[in-house]
Amino acid sequence: MKASKNRKPKSEITYKSTYKDISINTGKFRNLGVYTNMLKPMLGQINALLTHHSRVQLLRFDLHLPVMDYMPAASANRVITKFFKKIKQDLSSPKWNKQVNVIHCWAREVGKSQNGHYHCMIGISSKVRLGTIYTETSMLAWKLLQNRWSELSGGSLHGSTCHVVNRSNKKELDTAFFHLSYICKVRDKHFGTGEDYKRFSASRLKPKEMTDQHSTDDRHPDTLEVFFAA
Repeated sequence: MKASKNRKPKSEITYKSTYKDISINTGKFRNLGVYTNMLKPMLGQINALLTHHSRVQLLRFDLHLPVMDYMPAASANRVITKFFKKIKQDLSSPKWNKQVNVIHCWAREVGKSQNGHYHCMIGISSKVRLGTIYTETSMLAWKLLQNRWSELSGGSLHGSTCHVVNRSNKKELDTAFFHLSYICKVRDKHFGTGEDYKRFSASRLKPKEMTDQHSTDDRHPDTLEVFFAA
């Protein structure tokens, strides 16, 4: 029997310690499998960003919705889509030195809260000043993220950390991606419920070479051959 053309491909899970020779946070004894179809675009986007900037910052954070007001998953996904759109508009302004190469990814998880929450990453040039999450009063990057999410959702941002990765520095990438790969973990994703909403989304920044050639290829790059060829 032929598979239905509309059937979505099965998500593959890995418990290996690396993906494309880059460290990831897994462990079968801890039930920390991760989805490879989420790792692929996230790693590809980091690699694409490194073609535009030799030194980048990768910010990891969680976005929580208000606990008192129930919001369906599809509606919440529209809010987070708008959030990243607004953030990119902000960063492209002269105030932020016209940051046009910005990447992101998010994964929706449902734990104890009925509204669930989002594990997120955003990647930007190292020229952007970050400030701090809870004590910085000026409008620097962490505060921008926090204020925009509160404005759009009424929820809160829980910051984790920022990783700085220099082009061709595999050790820095290993450290960063090991931490970021937690976004792709299997636990709490709630696949297979029959509900038609996204559990994961990623930006589609093209590598600099493709952008310069005006390529129309929308495929995500998924290797590090440019900088980390064997």
